[in-house]
Amino acid sequence: MLHTMAENYARKLGDKLNSDDKQIEIYTYGLETLLLTLLTLSVVLFLAHTLAILPTTLLALAVFAVFRCVGGGAHLSTYPRCFLFGSCLMLGQGFLPATISIGLIPLLLLFVSLIVIAFYLTWKRVPADTEKRPVRDEKIRSAHKLYMSVCIIIWIIMFSMLINYENYTLALAAITGAISSLFLISPWGYRLLKAIDRCLEKK
Repeated sequence: MLHTMAENYARKLGDKLNSDDKQIEIYTYGLETLLLTLLTLSVVLFLAHTLAILPTTLLALAVFAVFRCVGGGAHLSTYPRCFLFGSCLMLGQGFLPATISIGLIPLLLLFVSLIVIAFYLTWKRVPADTEKRPVRDEKIRSAHKLYMSVCIIIWIIMFSMLINYENYTLALAAITGAISSLFLISPWGYRLLKAIDRCLEKK
């Protein structure tokens, strides 16, 4: 359904811009991604509001989205799978901080460990591309590493401010958002999503 809608809009756009078939495919991909993102966000925000976890979900989602856009990461092979997995992941990273209590010392230890992991993954794996869209240009790769490093620094400042105001719940949400995105950048994230794809393809 989403693909059909995106394809129809892409063809109309292509006709107006006198685009060839290859460009229309690119338009279709972009529109389909946009529609899926809007649908996923609508569902997630509605459920988060219903479960009374909207503030933590919004903050975790903001961190996740920025790290994901800049750093890249693993994807499932179909949009329905991405929709289901993404929705569960986004709700989970908001639900956990809203329902558990964590002290300052464990929170800081987790945060410091995550800083080290974040910079290591930035150095080793960012931009974390896919087989369909590999990033081989060294200038682009270096730029992504720089942007990701800036995002991490901004995240550190944001976390420090939340700790200063003793809002440990939102501070933990900033951590869960980062953990989710960094996991999908790591080799373990790629392996997990490939395993999910293989299991679903057997059914």
